Amino acid sequence: MVENPVGRVSQTDWSQFRENLRPAIETLFALRQKLSLSDNAFYIIESALGDTLGQIARLPIVSELRSSKAFRSLVTFVNALPALQIVFLKSSESELDIAGREHLKDSIQLAVELILLRIVARLEREASVGSETVEELIGSLIAFLDTRKVRRDVRVPIYHLSISSDEMVIERFGALRKIAPPSARELGALVNHYYSACSVELKFEVETDHFFAAEDFPISEEITKRVTLLRLFYQPLTSYNHFSVNSVQPWETPLHDSDFSSRFWAYQTGHTKIPSELINESPGSSLASALSQIESLAWNNSTPWRLAINRLDDAIFKLNSNSPDTILDLAIGLECIFTESESRQESVHKVAVRAARYLEKTEDRRRELFRQVKRIYRSRSTLAHGKAWSLDEEGMAQIQIAAKLLASTLRKMTVQGETELDLEKLDLG
Repeated sequence: MVENPVGRVSQTDWSQFRENLRPAIETLFALRQKLSLSDNAFYIIESALGDTLGQIARLPIVSELRSSKAFRSLVTFVNALPALQIVFLKSSESELDIAGREHLKDSIQLAVELILLRIVARLEREASVGSETVEELIGSLIAFLDTRKVRRDVRVPIYHLSISSDEMVIERFGALRKIAPPSARELGALVNHYYSACSVELKFEVETDHFFAAEDFPISEEITKRVTLLRLFYQPLTSYNHFSVNSVQPWETPLHDSDFSSRFWAYQTGHTKIPSELINESPGSSLASALSQIESLAWNNSTPWRLAINRLDDAIFKLNSNSPDTILDLAIGLECIFTESESRQESVHKVAVRAARYLEKTEDRRRELFRQVKRIYRSRSTLAHGKAWSLDEEGMAQIQIAAKLLASTLRKMTVQGETELDLEKLDLG
């Protein structure tokens, strides 16, 4: 790989960028007047940026702006400076070897051009309708671009959890905040149903790269870690669906949850009823330390602990999709922890005995947990063999018991720093 000699953008380069940007903004203003687009030029460009280049070029204002001398000069200037290219494509020059990617030259230059289109359109609009001057807006833009990392707010509506105070701030974890659902009159019955089960929002901050490169940040993983802890410590069936990522500045590339995840369920009026768990007191440092523990437990490795966490997540997704297969995933989650990977026999008995010994201390409580696991496996067997098994009241009771057992096991493993149990030791009692 060719070493990338790119450094920071100099103040001289920023000054030249400013001088090239100003005429492009003035050109767009003139085009709006010419085409009688008094206030919606930005909307037209914004809506077109997700399309192919051929579709973008069909819009008169986009075509004329892209071909104008002022805009071409701006694009040429930026693409001629690798240090400035990197600002738009990556925040760290070590992550983008432009010199070694000659075959991607055209794609890189087009990506920069699309970003500049949005920037020019937004700056021109803000200067036309806002209180700041073009010079002030450009200064704000350059200050933003000269920052290596972008701080963003992630907001996640949380289902089946409630809090006693308006906000609970948890170090390193983020904050849980009460949210008020909109009325059916405001958003319609279907959307109101989505909010009716959600009274808490998880909010935390991340640092990403700029523009398109922000999509490389593992936001869905950061959400999963936090929601997993809420499941392990409070409500095993806590869930989330769509979420939002604040784009910080108006000229930034808009970010959508589908850029980071593709796993969403449809909202249904006949959705399964899951009780909401109330958090009465602030978790304090417990969740913060648990988050550190999760990160130290090789989160991305295929350990029994992580496989079981994945199965809990699969189960909750299926439950929110009204699928009885939920019970299958919960049972498999227990198997991930309490059976050997090569085990083919006596899995039901092994899981029941080992789970009872791991989670309970007294004989009576172990017997009860042993029976619970057996009932869970009878339900699993019924469904696995093609027999009818539904999410009725009895079925939901089984799911809640199974989810609680799996979450309790994972919580204990997390607190103790275990990713795999000593099953031989459990067998010996």
